[in-house]
Amino acid sequence: MHPILDEVFALLAKAPFPIVWFCDRWMMIDELRLPITMHVQHYASSTFEGIRAYRTPRGLAVIGLDQHLDRLFRSTKVLRMNRFNRIRVVNCGPERLKQVILDAVAVNDDGQVDSLYIRPLFFYAVDPATGFGLGVDAETIDVWVAVMVVPWGKYVGKHLRRGGAKLLVVNRDRPSAEMIDGSAKLSCGYGGWSVPAKLDASWLQCSEAIFAPNGRVKDGTGQEFIVLVNRDGRETFQVLDAQQQNILPSITKRFLFEGTLPPHCPPVEVVPELRISDCRRWSGAAIVGTASEVTPVTRLVLADPNYEYIVGEVDVGTGRPHRKILELAEFYRRVVHGAYREYDQFRTMVPPREEALGRLEAAATERVCQLLMSQVR
Repeated sequence: MHPILDEVFALLAKAPFPIVWFCDRWMMIDELRLPITMHVQHYASSTFEGIRAYRTPRGLAVIGLDQHLDRLFRSTKVLRMNRFNRIRVVNCGPERLKQVILDAVAVNDDGQVDSLYIRPLFFYAVDPATGFGLGVDAETIDVWVAVMVVPWGKYVGKHLRRGGAKLLVVNRDRPSAEMIDGSAKLSCGYGGWSVPAKLDASWLQCSEAIFAPNGRVKDGTGQEFIVLVNRDGRETFQVLDAQQQNILPSITKRFLFEGTLPPHCPPVEVVPELRISDCRRWSGAAIVGTASEVTPVTRLVLADPNYEYIVGEVDVGTGRPHRKILELAEFYRRVVHGAYREYDQFRTMVPPREEALGRLEAAATERVCQLLMSQVR
């Protein structure tokens, strides 16, 4: 094997959560060998979800699992994966994948990590007759499905200012609804827009990036943006209409604002637009998403057209996280860790490890069986 691959697979062999599910088979992550001839590697033809599980007094709970799976299967239809019968998994529907996800969390959990990140993935792979996935036409290309689990801590942790995130303002727009369905979570959107913006932010030592073409806010690289405004002494959260803006609706935002709001939480108002020029009048702001959770925003950064150097910076509100934003973040932290039983509708409890092991055995590789048997002993 190539030295580069030797190094990668040596690292994967030590992965803390090593068991993955791939097309009806449970495998060790370093057993998975994928060719460079795959369609997805050349055309970003995949869809995925990012889902979190948190430890609660009743055990591990996956947050918003049904909502994530609903969006994932809608996204597969946007990519026409439901046509031509190319998905190489038996009975691959939401209920089947839901059980796989819960079992993947159960068998990988070491009992030590506070939160886990779950990544289900559908992708166009290769033509089974040739082993190649070259050429845009995917009619004869198989769709492969995988689920992996990794430990996951705080996502937005770099280049913070006074306890909040610094956001690079990116003057680039998302594609229009006529070009791409913004409600679908497609990898091409991340590779084409989010990755360059995130790299620009890192280059300029910002925590994250926010898309704001012509000064009108869209969203972040993987989050929605919310602001807190004060009108005549009355505080209100303002959020954008995701469908109108053709951006990915945040399941975290829905989780927060469609449930029972925390005590003394300001009301929520859906607005047609948010302008960067109004940022001095905002009392506070935050980015919300599965990965970033609720992260206060304290400063916006402006750059040259090539995003090579900073041309200006402006504080959001006082330049410190607003009390109401911090309360919302703490409320979210408490909910995902098991507080407030009225939010049980958003939680799916992970089954006992022994129960999950019973479902794995018949479809696991020898190495997975050996690992699980050694842990049982």
